[in-house]
Amino acid sequence: MNEEIVAANKELVRRFYKEVYVDWNMALVDEVVSPLFTSHDWPKSSPTGPKGFRDYYSAIRSAVPDARYEVDDLIAEGDKVVVRWRLLGTHKGDFRDCSHWQADRAQGDRNLPCRRWQTDGALGGL
Repeated sequence: MNEEIVAANKELVRRFYKEVYVDWNMALVDEVVSPLFTSHDWPKSSPTGPKGFRDYYSAIRSAVPDARYEVDDLIAEGDKVVVRWRLLGTHKGDFRDCSHWQADRAQGDRNLPCRRWQTDGALGGL
């Protein structure tokens, strides 16, 4: 995979984090999230694709209304982009535990994110 594709993948993920996770522009989700998107940390019964994504983050915004994500590291190789990020905000509603930092690994298909793995900071002190 050439450097231009790797750079384009990084730029797409950077744009996605800014426009979706900071500006909360959910209209972008339909443009850049694959209909096959699934997140391996969501409950098994969760919808997939852009709808599943919007539903999940709507719940986060309900629980953490001032939520914003800060990207600490963005690393890409081949068709994979790894993001180390922090979710900042005030937890005011009902949602599962929010970690202080997370790491995402995304893999794309046709330049659309379609799979996501997440690890939380629970073991960060080890």
